Amino acid sequence: MKKLTQAHLAERQSLLDQVDAAKQHLEDKVTEFNKEVKVLFRHGPAEALDELNTSLENLRQWANNLMEETQEYFDDKPAEWQESPAGEAYQEWSTSFDDAASKVDDVEIDEPEELLYDEVDVSSIEDLEEEPSDV
Repeated sequence: MKKLTQAHLAERQSLLDQVDAAKQHLEDKVTEFNKEVKVLFRHGPAEALDELNTSLENLRQWANNLMEETQEYFDDKPAEWQESPAGEAYQEWSTSFDDAASKVDDVEIDEPEELLYDEVDVSSIEDLEEEPSDV
């Protein structure tokens, strides 16, 4: 074979056209997928995450309210009682509510990243010479 025939060139073009169509199909599907993932995340895990974090905030607030109540009780007691072993134990118990609340953190979820794919490069096939160069 001295050079590519018209049949070779037509087959190459047909295969390149198939690659282009498949590449476009992949691009369309990836774009559709990425849009759907964002919608699903916003209406699924993101909403549930907000609900959980609100519940955690309510729990922290409950513990903080108890700490304030117990601190008021402690502050209303005479200094002698506050400095007694019973008062010190009570003060330690009172601050344990705040300590416990400070250890309850909100939960975080990273939004999913977009699906990506490698660039398709068929230029090496497209650029093949039809025949050997003159020697």
